[in-house]
Formats: sequence, structure tokens, C-alpha cells
Amino acid sequence: MLPSTAMTVPPWRRSVSWLSAFAAAAVLLLAACGGGVGTQGTGTGPSAFSQGPVSGFGSIVVNGTHFDETSALVVDDRGHAVDRTSFRLGQTVQIDSGQIVGGSAKAQAIHVTSDLVGPVTAAYDAASGYLGVLGQSVKVVAPSAQLAGTALDGLPGGVARLAPGDVVEVSALFDGVTGVYVATRIDAAAGASAFKARGVVANLDAAAHTFAFAGAQSFDYTGVAPPTGLANGQSVLVFLATARDGAGRYPVSSFGASVRKPADGEQVEIKGVVDAGGSATAFSVAGVSVDASGATVTPAGAGVVAGARVEVEGTMVGSTLVATQVAVEAESDDDHGEGGGGGPISVDGTVSALDTAHQTFVVLGRGVTVDYATATFSGGTVDHLADGRKVEIRGVLSSDGTVLVASSILFDN
Repeated sequence: MLPSTAMTVPPWRRSVSWLSAFAAAAVLLLAACGGGVGTQGTGTGPSAFSQGPVSGFGSIVVNGTHFDETSALVVDDRGHAVDRTSFRLGQTVQIDSGQIVGGSAKAQAIHVTSDLVGPVTAAYDAASGYLGVLGQSVKVVAPSAQLAGTALDGLPGGVARLAPGDVVEVSALFDGVTGVYVATRIDAAAGASAFKARGVVANLDAAAHTFAFAGAQSFDYTGVAPPTGLANGQSVLVFLATARDGAGRYPVSSFGASVRKPADGEQVEIKGVVDAGGSATAFSVAGVSVDASGATVTPAGAGVVAGARVEVEGTMVGSTLVATQVAVEAESDDDHGEGGGGGPISVDGTVSALDTAHQTFVVLGRGVTVDYATATFSGGTVDHLADGRKVEIRGVLSSDGTVLVASSILFDN
């Protein structure tokens, strides 16, 4: 079994609701600001909402925006506070912030999410790029110079080292069309006291209190109050026992709170997969309805179709995101498209554990191992690398997703 890594306090051990924690944070923020008002002048909260995988550090980078997280309340799917230094590449987050200006904003509250915590049920198939977790299909995306790929820096040896029965935590962009979890990060989670799954309900049997997601694995919620109006097609989060019952089902211990959707008037950046049932100008991403009739689509001529992975920017008008920009990042799970933030990775931090023999170091507090063998240096030379030096690193993940291969390193003197 692989060693446990990831957050300081594992997400399966928390018990306070995210919505309650955020409400408390909003009250504290308003009090600290003397009342404060949002962009709509209502004083009801933050003015921007972003959702997607973490793709860099200094501040944290999500969807190309740098968020100052130093004073933000950070919580997980249980609503429990999370150490701000525990962010990792590829983790999926929701961020409430002040207005995004010049590619930067001050985060007020951050919800760290993940989609699956459970055992590997099918070993990684390098030919297809798929792994089974909790009976669900997980796509591991190959990194490239343009695409970040699935971050596996928490898995020594990479995904190929995983065996059936190993427990992992998966952060992903869920493809509701195919039922595939396009992994942005995978961590070992040995010793998890509970499993977790987020997905779309299928094969609901209200009388038997059972349902499934896209995979064949079924769940039994007998004795547990379900969300109001539980129905096929509904997105839910469930916390599970770690052992299946005699019928092979995982008992549901509780349903998680719904994730927050952006509010009227908020500036929005959201990354996800286009759901089925829409059109090129009216579709939904991660449960958010999008009006793209006036949006600029890049690259020019790219198809906004069900299953495409996109980044959408715009403003909420009522419950609809009126988009100004739609960037199509991949059109299918088979093209090795976007899986972890998009483009080269940017990490600003402090050198630690410098290993000159292997030409690597670790970014202090970020868990990122950097291979600097082929990097170009600015503001100094390779001989200036030393523990404690502050640097700005640009690069891409290694082919196995475990190491950041630096293309350039700038000394922050």
C-alpha cells in the first residue's frame, strides 16, 4: 500500500458543513471591512467566483488568475478548515474573491474539493490511459508542453505503481457525457477512515434505497436522509463506509452539502466539461448554465460540443453565466487534452532539499520536486541554487506526472 500524503487534515475526517463555514467567513469578512459592499452594492459578499484545478503557486494560480490566499478561509468537502500551505498542483478548488483585476484577485474563501476517495478497482492501462477507482473510470492525462496533465507528485513511481486495493484520492473534471473522471491530481490516501464519491445519480431505486454513478458500483443509503428530490441525473456527493455490504454495495454514511454556484452579478471563471443536451451557444459546465451567444471562442472555429473541456469567463445574470470568452481546451478524452490547469506550470517558492547529484530540489511547503537539469537560469547561474533561495520556476510535468521539469528558473533576489 502506498504511503498517505496530501492535506494536513485528511478531507474524510471533517464534520462542519462548507456552506455554514462560508457563511461564517462572510460575516467575519464584512465585519472586518466595516460592512463592505460587493460589486452590486448589496454588501452580500465577494464579487468573483472561480472554479478549476490549481496550476501554479506564488499566490495560487487557478484558470490563469493569481489569487492571494493569505487571509482566505480554506475548507474542504466536510467544511473543516484546511491549512493554506497544503495546496497542491491539480487540486480542484472553488474560490470566492474580490474582483479580478489584471489577472489577480484577493481570495476570501476557498473550497478544496475532490471527486473520489477509495480503492483502485482496475489497474492503470497505459495504452488507454484509464484507471478504475471505486468502480469509476478515471482518465490519467499525459502532460505536454501545452497541457499540464495529471499531477502525480504525491505518488512515488507514478500511477503505474498503483495496484488494485490501493486507496487514492482523485481530483478531476467530471465528464457527464461519458461518465469519465478526467483526473487533474491523484494522491495516495492509505488509512482513509471513510471513502467518498461525487457523481451523477443513475439507476435510482427509491424503494431499495440504492443508486449508482456511471460505473457499475452501487451505493446503499438505507437509513440516511437523501437530498430533497433525489433523482436520476442529479449530482450528489456521498461519504461511504470503507467496506461493502453482503450485496457488494457501499453503504452511504451521509450526503455532502451541495457545492456553491456563482451568484447574480459575480464575475466568473470556470473550468469544466460541457454537459449533454445543449448547443454551441447555450450549454452548461459543472452545473452552471452558460449563454455563449456573444462570446469569443478560442481557438477560432473550435467546437463547443458535449464532452469538450472548456474554460468560460463572464458574468452571472440571474442563474446564467453570460460568457465573454470560451476557450476550448480539448474535444474528447481520447486526444490527451487538458487535465490539470492548462499550459506550462508556474511555481514561485523557496528551494529546499537541493540534490546537486540528481539536479533536483523541492519547493518548500508545496510538495513539488523540480528537475533543473535542462533549465535556463536568469538573475544567477546553477551554482547559485541553494536551500533558502527564492526562485520563480516555469516548466511542465515529467512524462510520469511526478516531477516538474523546469524550462526556466529566475532568482528572486
